[in-house]
Amino acid sequence: MRTTYCILFVFLEFLSCSPIVGAGDDSRDKAAATGSNNQETPAEVPSPVERPSPFVALLTGKERLFQSDFPEGRCAPLVAGKGGAIFDLGRTLALEASVRLKLNVRDFDHSSVFLDFAPRLKFERGFVGLGLSGWDLTLSHTRSVAALLQGGIDLDPTGRSQVLLEGRLPLRHIDEVDNNYQFWVGLKVNPFSQNDSSCVPLTCSAKGASCGSFPDGCGGNLRCGSCSGNAKCVSSGPNWVCCEPTTCAAQGASCGSIADGCGGQLACGGCVPPESCGGGGHPNVCGCTPTTCAEQGITCGTISNGCGEMLTCGPPCTVADCFHENQEIQFAPMGSSYNREGLIMHDNADFGDTAQREGWYWLNAWIRQNDLAQPWSDNPPRQLTFSDVLRKLEPNGDGVFVRAPGKDPFGRDTDGNLNHGMTRDQLVPLIAAMSVWGQRDELQRLWNALPEDILGKHDFQGSWYDPLTNETLYTSDPCNDIKNRDCTPKQDTKNCSRAGICGGVCPCSERGCASDCSTSNCKEICVPLLGCSTQCLPGVDLECQGKKIDCESLKATENLACKTQEGACSAAKEAQNLLYLAEAKACELQRTADVALCIAKKETGVLRFRGDPLPPMTYNLLMRALGRAGIVPITIFPTTLTAISPAGFAAGELYLKGAVDVIRHQATGYLPCDCKPEPCDPDERDCVDQDMNTIAMLWLARHTLRTL
Repeated sequence: MRTTYCILFVFLEFLSCSPIVGAGDDSRDKAAATGSNNQETPAEVPSPVERPSPFVALLTGKERLFQSDFPEGRCAPLVAGKGGAIFDLGRTLALEASVRLKLNVRDFDHSSVFLDFAPRLKFERGFVGLGLSGWDLTLSHTRSVAALLQGGIDLDPTGRSQVLLEGRLPLRHIDEVDNNYQFWVGLKVNPFSQNDSSCVPLTCSAKGASCGSFPDGCGGNLRCGSCSGNAKCVSSGPNWVCCEPTTCAAQGASCGSIADGCGGQLACGGCVPPESCGGGGHPNVCGCTPTTCAEQGITCGTISNGCGEMLTCGPPCTVADCFHENQEIQFAPMGSSYNREGLIMHDNADFGDTAQREGWYWLNAWIRQNDLAQPWSDNPPRQLTFSDVLRKLEPNGDGVFVRAPGKDPFGRDTDGNLNHGMTRDQLVPLIAAMSVWGQRDELQRLWNALPEDILGKHDFQGSWYDPLTNETLYTSDPCNDIKNRDCTPKQDTKNCSRAGICGGVCPCSERGCASDCSTSNCKEICVPLLGCSTQCLPGVDLECQGKKIDCESLKATENLACKTQEGACSAAKEAQNLLYLAEAKACELQRTADVALCIAKKETGVLRFRGDPLPPMTYNLLMRALGRAGIVPITIFPTTLTAISPAGFAAGELYLKGAVDVIRHQATGYLPCDCKPEPCDPDERDCVDQDMNTIAMLWLARHTLRTL
């Protein structure tokens, strides 16, 4: 009874205190984003929560508030502007979050800010809500948490405009409700609401679905059942049906990936070297096709047949034979796939180490030209410059390099070869070559693009993994991708001139009316002795004049109609562009929040790159290359900061010295070269990758920031 009395008392007090009526807010975001049944949601996945629907409201109202100067309470008229968002929680539920600026017309210094949070229950043409409000957040003497009661009535079927009523009671003065309350009434505009009460929800039969979950077109979810066993719900033409995927065993596949028959892919495993997937001539089956001495053009010594056995190709090779002094460099011919023309390739047209070999080539070409005064030349002359090569190996100009055009930098199978990403062994000679040839911009982009997390910089082969979302991302920096998200506002470019809106009562061209209806009545007058002359008296053609008046009246009516249509078109166009601008601003706010979250995940180690971190001596190579180009490396990650510090640089030099010692012992046979799979019998002079890459780092260490 006391609650009823309080509400009745406040309402009567409101009527007796010369009130100014005020406004509240609401939004009926009834499935505007899902639209029609042509937008299919993946089966068995609930449709995503609707995007917040922004709104604005203009309000007027009154408050009666206890103050120290007015122990009986002081009544004041109010006006306010309010903005916020409606979060749609289903067919009948929604949540409002908003901020309001209250202007106290009677006591301006008592103006303040309110925050509102209110769940609401939606009806066919309105809503009611009950929530909490932050009362007078900027005024310490009246600040309080308040109970908030809302209600709204739609003014149109779409719910884009509503009449609102609101009431507030501060909880810290709940026992003095007669002196502490607010009432508001006003108009709210929600341009994105589509609360059409005539909406008919989609049905499973109309969708053609026997499984899955989809938007029902009216703000709810349509659930059409689930699939049993291993079956999954897939799209089959316009319908959604259960499909039982095949298996690798059923298809006789032991490696690689195959279609599962239901729109997905099956990973069937890998092969143990020297076998490769399809290497024996059968797709998705591990095998190996041995090479021959003739195929390799070898006529001396022994070589591996590529399948774990050794071939004797002739008598022992001389030193010149071992170092291939007479073997020509192989360049890809014209017409090579993936824009590989002119790049270095293997004898068997393999491009698995193209980036590495190009690095060696151009580093040695610089040394011969500048240190030995023995310029290198190819016969016939090579067509590509080093800049041409780099453009092919950095296809997007964004610092992400590839082994060869057509290969994925992160190791995905894009040309029939898995794990052909841009690894450290490919980068080392290329970095050294870019350093001596002064490719400053490419070095800067490379440093910026190398994947970096709490473990420091990595080479490109690998992927980002977020355990919170279970996402795997193949990119150099997911946070940078978010920063580059396009939030450019769309533009309504409709033609609102007369030519663009004409039709109906507005003709496309202006009506033409007679401009002159004057006449001349002329007679010949003859006077004896004086002769004859023609005399004309001015007059008006009355029929013409009547038609002119009618024409001008129609013309004025048509011109007014055209002006009205032009004005309406321009207003609608301006309103649409304002909505587009609001969408763009919302996109920018979301982008800023997503970037901050992404960076926080990286800095806390939640978001990690699953790939090889750079070792200390590779950091030193980068430091020398960047320093030679006048580039200061920038980073925010402690591991990278340590690696490029003086202490980290010293550790890298010790790491490089250790690598040189290992190669020295391998050359003498004291240590074996890496040879996998075992057992095998490697040539002690055939640790090619380690030899050449370490030599490249050692040579640059002797020429830039020399410490060894």
